[in-house]
Amino acid sequence: MNKGLLTGVKVLDLTRVLAGPYCGMMLADMGAEVIKVEPPKGEPWRYVGPGYEMPAGPDNNPIFEVENINKKSVALNLKTSEGQAAMKTLIRSADVFITNIRTKALEKLGLSYEALREEGPGLIYVHFGAFGQKGPEKDFPGFDIASFWAKSGTLVEWTLADDKPFKPQPGFGDGACGAIMLDGI
Repeated sequence: MNKGLLTGVKVLDLTRVLAGPYCGMMLADMGAEVIKVEPPKGEPWRYVGPGYEMPAGPDNNPIFEVENINKKSVALNLKTSEGQAAMKTLIRSADVFITNIRTKALEKLGLSYEALREEGPGLIYVHFGAFGQKGPEKDFPGFDIASFWAKSGTLVEWTLADDKPFKPQPGFGDGACGAIMLDGI
């Protein structure tokens, strides 16, 4: 049994790839009960290991498992009324809801902040968007390399004068953003 600062706190984790799952992993490390919600086929990040020259199979994918360790998992088809009803039941029993799904998709699924604040009035709702919650790019997709590295100027700052930008290690910005999400919670 994991005992920690957040023992007794229930977190619903509807995140993908790295930044959101990393936040959920840290919450679980601190003792929270974290329930990861995935589509029936699983989160796409489960299948990317070979693309990063890592061994990956149905029962072994280090690139997915690192950010999802110590979490419980449930597969729900949120595009069906049954899946949405099951999600709302989970929401009502959660203390924290974390997501990095784009705003328009959350609205279609009935999982926007406005829709959920009545389901769970005390719910801590954390939505991480690649380009923030306001501004002309708020609904754009993006992640680590495009959103963090390129937009922050890190590619240029870490490049030698008169040289091409180097290829960043995947997940550098995601880890920082996941930690910031944790801090906000």
